[in-house]
Formats: sequence, C-alpha cells, structure tokens
Amino acid sequence: MNASSRLDLETSDVTGETFGQGNVAPIKVTGSPIVLRNSGIYGLNRKQSNVRSIGSITVTGGTKIELDNSNITNADFYYVNGVEAVTLTAESIAMKNGSGVSSRGNNQGNGRVAIAATNGSVEINDGGVSSYGKGGQGGALSITATDSVSITNDSFIDSRGSGDGGGPITIIANSVLVDNSMLRSGDSDQGGGSLTIDAVDSIKIANNSRLNSKTLGGGDSGNITLDADVISLLDSTIESRTIIGEGNAGQTKITANSRFLADNSKILTTVDNGAVGNGGTIDITTGFFSAINGTAVRSSTLSQGNAGNVKITAPDGVLFSTGSGVFSEVQQGARGNGGSIDIITDSLSLNQNAQLSSSTSGFGTAGDVNLTTKTLSLESGGRVSATATETASEGKAGIITVTADRVNLSGKNSGMSYNN
Repeated sequence: MNASSRLDLETSDVTGETFGQGNVAPIKVTGSPIVLRNSGIYGLNRKQSNVRSIGSITVTGGTKIELDNSNITNADFYYVNGVEAVTLTAESIAMKNGSGVSSRGNNQGNGRVAIAATNGSVEINDGGVSSYGKGGQGGALSITATDSVSITNDSFIDSRGSGDGGGPITIIANSVLVDNSMLRSGDSDQGGGSLTIDAVDSIKIANNSRLNSKTLGGGDSGNITLDADVISLLDSTIESRTIIGEGNAGQTKITANSRFLADNSKILTTVDNGAVGNGGTIDITTGFFSAINGTAVRSSTLSQGNAGNVKITAPDGVLFSTGSGVFSEVQQGARGNGGSIDIITDSLSLNQNAQLSSSTSGFGTAGDVNLTTKTLSLESGGRVSATATETASEGKAGIITVTADRVNLSGKNSGMSYNN
C-alpha cells in the first residue's frame, strides 16, 4: 500500500494471511503522514501448516505515524520457522488509547520490532510494544528518537520467550521518560534479555514504573543498563531477579555523568527462595548521588547462591537520607554469602535514620562494607552496620573498613556497629 501523501485508515485492516503452505508475503505501507484509528496491519498464520515464514511489516510514515486504538502485529498462532521484523519509521511516532506493535512466534522465536523517529519523538501513551517467542527467543525490541521517548500511562515494553529467553530491549534518545509504565525482559525457561536505556540528556523513571529483568528457569536474567547525564528514579523500581531454577540475576549498571537522584524507590538484585544462582552486581557511577525518602538499594539471597555486590562511585558526594540506604542480606535459611558494599566519594553523608547494612541470618557470611571518602558524616540516626543474627545464623558478619580524613558523628543512634 503506497500513498503519495496522507494515508488514513479508519476502522479498517490491512492483512497478509495464510491458511496453507508457503510464506506470508511482506507488507509495506507508505504515506506521509500515516494515521490509524481503530484499525490494524497484520501478518498472520492462523492455521497449522507448513508455512516457512511470516514476512516483515514495514510502515514508513514520512512526517508522522499515529496509532489510535490500533495495532500492527506479526503473529504465528501455530508453527512457523520464523517471524520477520516489524519496522516503523517516521519523523515522529505516536501510539495511544491501547495501541500496540507486536511480534509473536510459536516455534523458533520472533523477528525484531524496531521503532524509529528520525526527526522528533516517540510517544507511547497507554500503549505497548512486545515480542514473544514460544519455543524460541523473543525478538529484539528497539525504540530510537532524535528528540525524546516517552512511555506513559500504563504502557509497556515487553520481550519474553519460553524457549531461548527474552530478547534485548534498547531505547536510545536525547531524553527518556517512563511514567506509570513497565519495561520487562524475561521468560520461563532460558533467561531474560538485556534492557538498555541510553540518553544524551536525561532519564526519568517515575510514578510506580518498573524496569524488570527476570528468569524463571534455567538461564540468567539479562543486564539492566542506564546511561545519561542526569538520571531520576522517583517512586519506582529497578529489579534483576532469579525466581526459580538455575540462573544468575543480571547486572545493573547505572551511569549518570552529572547526578543520580532516587526518591522513595528501589534498586534490587535478588536470588529468590527456590532458585540456584548468584545475584547480579549493582554498579552506580555518577557525579553526585542522592537517595531519600526510604529508597533502598538492596542485594539479597534467599536460597542457594551469593548476593551481588553493590558499588557506588560519586566524586562530588553521596547522600542517604530519611530512612534510605544500601542493604546486603543473606536471609534466613539461605546458603550463600552476602555481597560487599563499596562506596567511593569525597563526601559521604547518612542522616535521618539512613543506613548501610550488611547482615546474615542464614548459612553464609555477610558482605564487607568498604567506605573510601574524605569526610564521613553520620547524623540523626545515620548508621553503618555489619550483623550476624545469633539465633538464626550460622554465618559470620562482614568487616567494616572506613578510609576517611574526617568522621563526623552527631545525634542519637548515629554511629557504626559490628555484631558477630
């Protein structure tokens, strides 16, 4: 379908479909702009057959592609050897009101989904982008924009596979906003794919948003990587998790050149009860690091495996306040060692019941706490602790090492404690 100018689909479908042998031919739609309302573009195999592949769907929208309660889908409901790519390209792209772009395969996985705004933004508002492979790997999902990418209002980006794992998710833009939405790469068998957000200016994850990489079976969960000048995590969660089976949790790597702010949020790496594997490391590198209002950076093992290490490097300063902290935990009954907590900065401040805590209630040794700073300030209940719970633990507490030019202590319950 080729329109020399504007192309509007209203309550209409463009479908490539097969019920027998052969291939589903590629679908190409061109116009400037392209607007779909209550409509769809589909490449489908609805009947079990000897279909070899479902061809690509390519939508080229010139100035704009807009989906309003509409879908673009490549899907195999039975058995094919491959589902090819779904590609959307325009200067700007908008999806809203339950719109979706997806690729689904039932045998050997999925082709990729690629969304590219070449001179503007990608806006996903109450929409979704997904790739699912049953018996194969979920295809790669990529969203790129020269300006901004916004994923808002209960939207989702999801790559999963029940055979060879979830495919990678990559978002590249000048700025990225994830608000009340979910980005997830995971599966029930062979590991989750990586999740990467790369922004020149800023990344903001807010309002109960979640970035998840999980594995439910025999494979490692994927790495989570965020890279921008400024990164904000507000009332939201970043999580890498091994839930059941044998597999390691992925690494979480956050790089914010100027500053990183976390407010009432969680950054988690976990080996769940029933899993066998190690937790992934959490590595945060920034100019200035701030965690407030109960923010928890937590590495824990509840089963057979070591918790991941946590490292924060922030030359301009590290602040934990109002009940925030870093926690490395070997939970009761777990057979593994805790991860270390390492903080390197010129100024480290813990106040208003903030804490750095390494503990074991299980059969493993708690992680060490290593602080390297010019000035360490523990105020108004700010604490550093290493603990082995006597009644429940057969492990030992970790070692606290502080290298500092100056240590300031003030206020009730501030200080350091070691209990073995």
